[in-house]
Amino acid sequence: PISCQLEIQIIRLGILSVREKKNRVAMSDLGFAFSLRPTSGLTASTSWRWWNSQTQTQTSHLVQIHVPQVRRHEARFCMVASASEGSSSKREKKDKDAAIAEKSGAQSILKDTVEVSVLNGIEKISPDDWDALVGSYGSPFMLHDWIRCLEKSGCATGNTGWQPYHIVVRESREEVGDSVPPRILAACPVYVKNHSQGEFVFDQQWADVAYRAGIAYFPKLLVGVPFTPASGQRIITAAFLSKEDRASLVQLVGHSLKEVARSLNCSSIHVNFCEEDEVELLSSINYVHRVGVQYHFKNENFNSFDDYLGKFRSKKRIKIKRERKSVYEDSAITIKVLSGDEIP
Repeated sequence: PISCQLEIQIIRLGILSVREKKNRVAMSDLGFAFSLRPTSGLTASTSWRWWNSQTQTQTSHLVQIHVPQVRRHEARFCMVASASEGSSSKREKKDKDAAIAEKSGAQSILKDTVEVSVLNGIEKISPDDWDALVGSYGSPFMLHDWIRCLEKSGCATGNTGWQPYHIVVRESREEVGDSVPPRILAACPVYVKNHSQGEFVFDQQWADVAYRAGIAYFPKLLVGVPFTPASGQRIITAAFLSKEDRASLVQLVGHSLKEVARSLNCSSIHVNFCEEDEVELLSSINYVHRVGVQYHFKNENFNSFDDYLGKFRSKKRIKIKRERKSVYEDSAITIKVLSGDEIP
């Protein structure tokens, strides 16, 4: 079948029904618009049905379109890739990765043999090795201790719908020999999800559309940190690598994620809250942008809470103080800050 991607935009409330059969898409209700985005240079035959709920009538249309090139838009927070591509042999995949590296001007790190492994828990890799990839300026939420606490506490486990499936890329022993331990080149936190909770990316509409179309949206593959909507590198690489080497490894991990998704029958891959270089590199291997918006609080030189309240009018200040009083005094709730060995 023709490989295509659907971009659906809601323009008013309505009911959407999508059905995939012989490269055709059936849609109902004028409350939705869609665009078909085939891969470059392909012609797609598309049919759809408009249902007018007021007149109780429907009209069918069949259109053949050709898209020579799809313009990509800049985005940041989230990326999705279909996991329904055909499988290929390991040799074909290696040749494809090498071609991508050569085209992008990357160094020959992919021409050397590397080993990609999957870990069913962050404890399977040492904290020093993982944190060395995060680096001194990396996100603290990507540190080994943070992820380990989420998994060991039972918050992010298979029982709660967060099955760890972390990817690690190492040098091959064939390259370094048995006397020297292979260095870790790249890694990323991956989870097999059977729900969308704890991601802070609201894709329930996508799941609903898939359900109506008879498509199994779950399980899906998530690259991100559980319960942590903070942007940062999601595919972490060794500090000694060049920029070109990192680019090659990010693309290699991107292809590996597709292989994992196919083997687990996952519907899609979601890379949440990633960095801009990852957006560009993953887009080059057919990942699709999905844009999200966050609202951030910025401290405008507030030295105390009263300084913060000074930004509001008197009526709002009184209301905020009354609400805080109902929590701290009227409800007799106390808050203590513990650190280090003070924590029981």
